[in-house]
Parts: sequence; C-alpha cells; structure tokens
Amino acid sequence: MNKKDWSYNFFSFFVFLFLLPSFIQSSATTIQGKTVKANGVTALSGAEIMLRTSNWSSSSLWTTSASDGTFSFTNLSTGTAYLLEMRAPWENPDGLIAPDLSGVSITFTDSGQTYYRDGTVGTNFDSSSRAVIAFVTPNNTITGTLTKSNGSPISGAYVEAYKEMGMGWVQATTNASGVYTLRIGAGAWMVMPRANYGGSPQDVDWTYTKMPTRVKFDNNDSPGESKTLNFTVQNANCSVTGNVVAPDGSALTDPQSNVNVSVWSYQGGGNSSNVNASGAFTLKVPEGSYNLGISSWQSNYGSPAEIKFTVKDADSDGTCDGYAAGTIRLVAKNSTISGRVIDSNGAGVANKNVNTWKQNGGGWGYATTDSDGYYSILVSAGTWMISVSQDPGMSGGYSGTTYINDQAPLLVTIGENATSSGNNVTLQIANATIDGRLVDSVGTTLTSLEMGYAFVETSGSSGGPGPMMYSSMGAPVRSGVFTLKVPAGTFNVGVSLPPGAGYCTGTSSSVTATADATASATITMTQATGTISGFLKKDSDSGATITGVRAEVFANSGTTNFAMATVNTTDGSYSMQVCPGDWYIGYWIDPSVTDGENNSYLMQSPSNNKISIATGALTQTKNIIVKKNDATITGTIKDPDGNGLAGAWVSIDTRSNDTAGSFSRDNMFHNGTMTDSTGAYTIKVPSGTTYYVETFVPPSYSYINPRRVSVTPTSGSTSTVNLQFTTANATITGTVTQGGTVKPAFVSAWSEAGGYSGTTANSGGVYTLSVSTGTNWHIKAMYDASKTSFAKSAETIVSPSSGSNSLNLSLANTGTMPDSTTVTYLATNQKTITLSDGTTINIPAGALASSGNVTVTVTAKAQLPNQSLATPINIGYDISALDSNGSEITSNFNSNVTIVMPYSEATLTTLGITENDLLAGYWDTTTNAWKTADNISIDKDNNTITITINHFTDFAPFSAGKNGSATSSSSSSSSSSSSSQARTAPLLAGSGGVFKIGDELITIVEPNTLTWDSYLDKVVYAKKHPYHIGSFWQVSNVYDLWFKSFFNNAKIVNPSKPSILAIKYSLSQLGKLPEKSLKIAYSGDSGKTWKILPTSVIDKKNKTVAALTTIKGYYMLVSGFGSGSFIPYKTQKADVVKDKVKQEIIITQEKKQALNPVIPPQNIPAPAAKKNIFQKILDAIF
Repeated sequence: MNKKDWSYNFFSFFVFLFLLPSFIQSSATTIQGKTVKANGVTALSGAEIMLRTSNWSSSSLWTTSASDGTFSFTNLSTGTAYLLEMRAPWENPDGLIAPDLSGVSITFTDSGQTYYRDGTVGTNFDSSSRAVIAFVTPNNTITGTLTKSNGSPISGAYVEAYKEMGMGWVQATTNASGVYTLRIGAGAWMVMPRANYGGSPQDVDWTYTKMPTRVKFDNNDSPGESKTLNFTVQNANCSVTGNVVAPDGSALTDPQSNVNVSVWSYQGGGNSSNVNASGAFTLKVPEGSYNLGISSWQSNYGSPAEIKFTVKDADSDGTCDGYAAGTIRLVAKNSTISGRVIDSNGAGVANKNVNTWKQNGGGWGYATTDSDGYYSILVSAGTWMISVSQDPGMSGGYSGTTYINDQAPLLVTIGENATSSGNNVTLQIANATIDGRLVDSVGTTLTSLEMGYAFVETSGSSGGPGPMMYSSMGAPVRSGVFTLKVPAGTFNVGVSLPPGAGYCTGTSSSVTATADATASATITMTQATGTISGFLKKDSDSGATITGVRAEVFANSGTTNFAMATVNTTDGSYSMQVCPGDWYIGYWIDPSVTDGENNSYLMQSPSNNKISIATGALTQTKNIIVKKNDATITGTIKDPDGNGLAGAWVSIDTRSNDTAGSFSRDNMFHNGTMTDSTGAYTIKVPSGTTYYVETFVPPSYSYINPRRVSVTPTSGSTSTVNLQFTTANATITGTVTQGGTVKPAFVSAWSEAGGYSGTTANSGGVYTLSVSTGTNWHIKAMYDASKTSFAKSAETIVSPSSGSNSLNLSLANTGTMPDSTTVTYLATNQKTITLSDGTTINIPAGALASSGNVTVTVTAKAQLPNQSLATPINIGYDISALDSNGSEITSNFNSNVTIVMPYSEATLTTLGITENDLLAGYWDTTTNAWKTADNISIDKDNNTITITINHFTDFAPFSAGKNGSATSSSSSSSSSSSSSQARTAPLLAGSGGVFKIGDELITIVEPNTLTWDSYLDKVVYAKKHPYHIGSFWQVSNVYDLWFKSFFNNAKIVNPSKPSILAIKYSLSQLGKLPEKSLKIAYSGDSGKTWKILPTSVIDKKNKTVAALTTIKGYYMLVSGFGSGSFIPYKTQKADVVKDKVKQEIIITQEKKQALNPVIPPQNIPAPAAKKNIFQKILDAIF
C-alpha cells in the first residue's frame, strides 16, 4: 500500500469514529402508546404488544402495558415499516378484545424522535387518539344462574371462562339471585363456577365437581349472540377440622403465611386454605372419601403423610358428622443435601432455584444458590430427586444471561441427621437465539395463532416429538411467532398447538444456532381443510339421534395434534376441523344429564376409532354410538360387622379375567359411583349385558374386598347387588431379593375374585400381605432400583391356605425407565412435556392456574398396584404440579390436560392380551383402586393410548389380568409350595431362533446376539409415494425394526451379531419393475438416506428376499433396471416421487439406459452371486 492510500484509509477511519455516535443515534427512535378499556379512558394493564416489521425482516419485539396502560419500544430503525399487534391480558374479567391495527403501518423518518403509536411525533402520553389504543367490548354473552341442589341461589360467587385455544380469562360475579353474565368474544370457551372464599373458606358450603362446560361462538359480529348456561352445585355440609403444629408439638411461627391445608378427592368436592394465626383450620366438603395433605413453606419443616378419611351422616339425622383430624405435627427436616450450580465454563451461577422432591411419596424442598452458586436444602430421610428450575429467558424476554438445564435430575438417598454434599448441577449457557415464525403453505405468517408451544430437541435426539429432555427448551407461540434462547448448536424446532387452532404441526425444522447471533426458523403448518362430523346416536348408526345431553368429541393425530368439538344439545350433531392424515377419535358423555325423555346414557370406548382424512377438503362422517341406561343396579356395601359403609367406591365393568385376551370393545362399559352415608349406591346401565360389580375402600380400613358379583339386568328392571367386606383370614409372607441381596420392593397381589392387597417390604426385604382363601392370588414384586431402572419378579399364582403362607420373590427381570423431569413455567402459557420414551403431556394455557408460575414434575415408576381389572402392562408415570406458592395443585384443573403414553404390541402378545383389552387411567388413593379415564383413544398404528384428565396422580396403560392355575400354599410351618406362572420373552438373553412376524417378515437370530430378554418390534409405514434411490424404486412397505427389551421396551441399539432378515413380496407389488433386481434397502436415519444391502438374495420359489444385517432401523424391498453386474452399495439420498406420470417417465428412461449400461469403476465390488444362500432355510420355514 502506498503512502497516499494509507493516509486516505487512516483519515476515513477517524471520520467513521467521529460519525459513529450519529449512526447510533439514528437507530434511537422510540414509539409509545397507551392501552385503555372500551370507554377510552380507563387504563388497561397487562396487555401484550408486539412490534414487528411489515415484512418480518427482523426479530419481533414484545412488551406489556404498565399499570397506567403505557408502553414503549426504543432503539428502532428509521426508514423501516413497522406494525403493532395487540393481545388482551390473560386476566381479562371484562372479556375485552384487542383491536386490529394491521392496517396502520408506521415508518419512522426522524432519528432520535419519539412517536405516538399512529406514527406521528409526540413527547408525552396523552389521551388523544394518537396515543391511545382502545380495546373492544365483546358482543356475545353467556348468562345463567348458579344454584344449590335445593334450588336456592348462590350470590357473590365467580363464574369464569377460559379460552380454549388462545389468550382469555373472563370472570363474572353472581348477584343476589344467583344470576351472572359473561361478555365473550369469538372462539371456544370453558366455563365453570368457582367459590369466592374471601379469606373465609369455612363459610363456603358448596362445591362444583363437574368438568367445565364448553361454549363456542363463531364470531363477534354485532349485535352478538347470547347463550344460557345454568349451574347446579353440590352441598358441602361436612366440616373437616384440625390444628397444625411444629414437630415437637409447639405452636408454629406465623403459620397463616407458611402452612396450607388441602382436602381433595379425584371425584371432586375438595377444599383448601391456609391455616389461621393459631394453626387451626376448618374446611367444608360433601360426603365422601378424601385425602388431607399439608404443605409447609418453612425450610426446616416438611409435610407429614397424607391422611385418608371418610365423612358421612352416620346417625342419619340430616347433619354430616364431619371429620376431626386433631393435632397434626409437621415433619422435622434434620438432614441436608448440598451442592453447587455451575455453568459450562465451571463458574458458579447465582440466584438459581434448586428443587428437590421425593422419588416415591410426598415431600418437597427448595433453595436459591448464593453468589458462588452453592446451595443447601434441609430434607427428611429418604430418596430425593434434585433439579434446577428453567430460566425465564427461554422465551427471549429476559435481558440477563440465560441458562439451560439439560442434565437429568440427580438422585440422592439420605438418612436421618445426615449430610449429602457434592450434588452439583451444570447448566449450559444459552448464548444463541432462534426467532421463529409459523407460516401457511404460501409463506404467510399465521398471526391468527394466538397460542401454542415451540420446542427444540437436539438433532441427535431420538426421543420423538416434544422438548429436549430435562431442559424443556421451549417458549410460547404468540400471534404466530416465537423466540427461543438456546446453547449454540443444531436443533430441530417443532410446535404444538391447542385444539381448534385450524392448523396442524408437520415436520420439525432443523436450525443451526451460533453464539451471540440470531438464527431464523420458519415452520410450515398444515391447514385443517378436512372435517369430521356426525351425530350422537342411540344403539347404532341408524338409531335415533340423541339431543339434550352434554357430550364432547375429541381426536388426536400423533402426539401434538388435537381436535375437539361439543355436541349440539339441540340437534345432537358435532363437527370439528382436522388436517389431512389419520385421526383417532374418542368421546365423553355426561352420565348425570338426561335427554328430553329423561334418559341417561353410558359411554363406551369406540371399537373402530380410526378416521382417515385425504389431502384436500374432505368430510368424513363418524356417528358416536351410545347406549341408553334403561336398567338399574343398586345395593348396599357393608363393612365386616354388617354396617353400611359410606364413601366406598363401587365399580361396574363388562370385562372379567376370563375374557382378557379375547375382549371386544363393542361391549366394553365401565362406570362407578360412591356409596352414600348409609352405604347405599345406585348406578344406571344399559340392559342386556353382563356386568361385574366390585367395591373398594381406602387402605386405612385394612379390609379384604368382597368377591365380585356378576349381574345381567333386563330393560326397565332393577338388579340388587349387596357386597360385604371381610377381614383377612390368611397372610402371605416372604422376602424379596435381587441376586441374593434383599430389596425393599413394593409387593402387589390381586385375586381372581376381585380382591386386592399391597405392601412395601421393609429394609430387610420382608413383606406381609393380608389375603383371603378360596381364590387364586396373583403376586408380583416391583422395585424402582434407581431413577432410570427397575426390577420385577415373575408373577406367581398362589391359592393360600388359612393362616400364614410363605412365598419368597426374586427380582430377576430388569429394565430401564425414562428419566424424570421437572419444569417451571408461566401458568398462562401452553406447555408440552415429553419424556425420552415418547410419553407426552400437553397442558393448555391456564389449565393448572390462572396466574403465576407452576412447576410440573413427571417421574416414571414401576412400583404400581396390580388389580384384577387393572394390571399395568409395563411402567406408569407419577405426575404432580405445584403452584407459585409451592403448594401441590390438588383441585380439579380449569381445563383438561392430554397425556399420550406408548405401548408395545410385543408386550401385549407376551401378556396374552390384545389392543382391544387396553385401557388407561389413574390410581385413586382415596378409594385404593385404579380408575379408568373417561376420555380414551387408542392409536393402533403408532401404538399410543391418549387420555384427557383434569388432575394429576399416577397414570398407566392397563388391562384386565388373566386367570391362571396354582397349587395351594402350605401353612406357616412350611416354606412354600406355590407355583410360578412366569411370562417369558420371545427372545431370551443369549438364545437364538427363527421368528415369523406376521405374514411378511422372518428373522433368523444367531445365539448370543442379544444380552437382554427381548422381542422384535415392528412399525409399518405403508407405501404411498415411492422412494427412488439411484436407479432403484421402493416395492414394499417400509418396516421400522428394532430389537427391544422385553421389560421396558427400550431399543437395543447395538446387537452383538447380525441376523438374517427376509421380507416376502408378491409380483403385483413389482408392477413394471423386474423381479430379478429385488434387493433389501436399509436406512439408519429414518429414511433420509438408504443403502442397498450387498448380501441380498432372491428366493423366487418362496417369493422372499433375504439379507444379512444388524437389525436397527428402516428396511424395505426395492427393484430397478440397473445393470446386474453393478450395484451402488454406498449410502445414498432418496427422493420421494409423488407424481405418477413422473414415475412412469423416469422408469422408462432407466429401462432404456439399462439396455446399454455404462459401468463405472467400483471401489466396493459386488458380491458374487450365491443363488441358494438362504433358500434351504426359507424352504424349511415355509
């Protein structure tokens, strides 16, 4: 460089430095405004405001209006067109609707200026139209009355509505006549009453136990639509009293601020409140069975064990006797768990919330890290999980350093007066940003999508849809856009939407995010152009249409797409918009509501619930078939002394242990009710079906369940079934061991007469079960060995003798479970949580709470009760939620959450059952019984079972157990003579064999290929648009094949040896493709790339192609017109050819080229043909 050039550049540099402040100032433009209510004056706080460029050329900016309604954005660019978009606050009692400002484009021309929201220059917030944005009063109304069962009105109570798929929470207060009016905008709303405790919960003498009612308005056009919705509540006249004190019996310090008492039942009707200044409480509930739990927010005191009780009118004087819990002592936390929270650079991270919870049973603790990242938590003795709460900055609205917790919860076991240190957690620094948009097929941003959840998973994850494990890296979708903070790396970005959004999620978008930079993600959504509609029909498709009853229809497609519709009570119709694809339908009908002829109806699981929607606008009709309750089953449940037993759960079911494995869902009914204060019950049922009646009580009674009784009621008749509990006349005692070491396992037993008994072995592995004679008992031990592994014994069938019987159990079968996770998020956002086994929990916005943060914890567990009609097929899931105060959320949710759980067909086959036997539900601790969820749908193609539920507890897929035979156990003087009926895996560890899978696949497994008891799992992807790989074309379906653990369904990713895989074909599959060119193709990345297996050999006699391969991925048959002496055995990308005309053209061209092939040099020579390498084996098989 010459001197002149150097001088010029030096001068230019100083000119740049001199002008730099002016460049910075040119981007310092500010816009300001003020949100007000419909009157144009009253400030509206909490409104959400988005400022974006008109062409989405840069990141969107978000803010919330202050208490005086004001808001501002600063550091904006000149010469750029901006748009403002508004959203009403979540807590919006007046139902105000955000105005549409999309027609107002704002371009700033003067740097350093402040602009009003309309684009004019201004300097202060005044009340002119230039600054003010007035929200709109809705035109629609919901009105009705709130009354008690005796017709008396309830005044001063709340009636609330939550918007099903967007921002919205509206509230009204009933007047002296019990009348309320809600002003509502367009959309579907979930409406229900709520008590106004006003600091005096003891004065509230009613409860509402039903699900919210769904009300939908198609638009908000003037003059609006009005709908009537009346609520009748249940009297709560039973008082629950008690006093909470310190562990030593002394009075607590400020208990009113630190102790909460909750009384709940999964049937509803609970209550909760903080104790008063002296630690006392009084809560009112209806008659029934309940749990009483205490939450303590004092760091040195923990929660005592839950109390289970029943309240009733024992002397029939019209007044409930209530329940006096007496003095309840909190539990001393005298042990310490400590550690440090550091970032990925090893530096301590301050002010992080560290949570701990017990692996089994209640118990919570928390602490905040100090300036160096250290924490210390007081706990009681037991096994605890430890995790760090997620940062609020995941959604991009946090200015400080954002950290991601991608570490599984720690597991710590601690004794009394002990210390466990060094429990460190490493957080990843989220130093990259992903800005995302949801767009339609032409790329238009879908700003109409008010609510959703965007998530990321690492590109190497195999966990399926949902957020990255442990970290729950995700953020809310607002007006079709989202912002994610993530560590630098490559991620798959996906989205889940609430029902009724009008769009469905497709494939995730791969995004590479770099440190200190912003990457863009555009996710194309599929529009819901299809419709599923039908009517509520009596008995059959040609039956009468049912009107006047409350029913809801829901459907799912995969784990993140859902649809829902309310049945029109006037004409019995329903209709819901869905996207192209396969949908699996379920429904719920309120059994307490009658139609115009005073008939009630009982729901049953649909036998054929799959509905396929082709591409384009297609309507499929699916009527919902229900049975009229034209018969009655009634009776009295008594205790062993012959007294009526209040609060017992009476279950009716058409399943039995004799029909397990051969059951038809066409005849599946299940229902239940609680006995009243006299022990009496009444259930309405459809006639002409055999029902099995059984009953359960809380474990505190220590009774043995009576034998179930079958009854077949006729139309119009009343059948009486009285049942009486007994005391145990036999015990089964033994020791649980694993490899010679004693284990404190959970031992569960069910009898073929309907009995249940369960206990946990002590630290020496010794257990004792109370049982009855005269029936077979099925006994199994289950042990959660760690947070990710379990062990089970084989099921043993025993026919006990009177007195003491002996049975030792060995935990011989082991397996793995998905790691637990804990997530803290804002309750008014939608949330999706996914475990590594694919279990997914979808939580709508506002479902768990109307404000504040909530913390949800999901823990897999194998220690589950087994009952005669509800035997978990594998593992279950303990799900719990805490509110912003740290109290467990035990009341029914504001709206249902959806839980999707996987299952394996191979597991069902091993258990001797089919998918028709499958149900799912929850463990009810108040009745000591599994309850079947009301809303169930089974996706038999993807092997998932979906339920919707309004509370959290233990959940699992289950089926009826199968009867068996046993030899009688000896008395206490003998060891054991019971026989075990263990179910064995198809592939025992170290063994080999030949296995046919359906009519299409054969595998030949060499000994010592698998070190675990296993089975071969198959998922079939039907051939629709063929893969095209080089000159080869897809011939067969695609088979996703994996060896899986027999005990926990985990994939075996590295079998020790290859196996022979044979796939059958037919000539009709080939079309114009030559049979002689058939090969097996393999993909290890879910079909993105494929490799032609060089060991492929055709057996034309048996119409089979076989190859040697290590089974772990996608397989299919292919054929083509390539040269027989040259095959490209390398891994190649595959194209999917959807146009049939294009297919014909390409095939014709390849056929011509095959006549004069050009053979390029080969690095990997084709194997020499071995015509009959597998034919002798296949001849023997066929």
